[in-house]
Amino acid sequence: MGCLFLGIYLSRIYRNRLNQLQDLERLISFLQGEIKYKHSVLSEAFLHASERCRMPFKTWLYELSEALQNNNQENTFIEIWESSMSYLKENSSLNDSDFGELRSVGQALIDMDIESQDKALCYEKELIHSRVNELSKAIADKIKISIVLSTLCGILIVVILL
Repeated sequence: MGCLFLGIYLSRIYRNRLNQLQDLERLISFLQGEIKYKHSVLSEAFLHASERCRMPFKTWLYELSEALQNNNQENTFIEIWESSMSYLKENSSLNDSDFGELRSVGQALIDMDIESQDKALCYEKELIHSRVNELSKAIADKIKISIVLSTLCGILIVVILL
């Protein structure tokens, strides 16, 4: 029985990663709107986007906004961005390649020109969207395999113990 729950747990991890990548894609859309149409500074854009996101992005964006507002030119934006990503590493299902994309989003926001930020964010959003599409195609098979293999392992253990 425990082996089956391991398969279910693994399938939940796969689904969580897909859901969080979709949330990240929506987050970039929120940021684009805040920057392009409301002309918000980054701390305000992160604060407003945090109100429209789910966990763990909600807390991450709120803390990022607070760090930017409380920064007295001590750290650069990218230093604050990188240090705030540690929260996501601990509290999300994203993997290292996903964090690479997230780093690129931070790099895109360094540009002072709104048009450049918008184009870079649009590009990053398309990359994440393609990753979501690839993952959603592969996830069904991974879920089935993890549940079947864990069930078979459980049956094998029962047969060996008998």
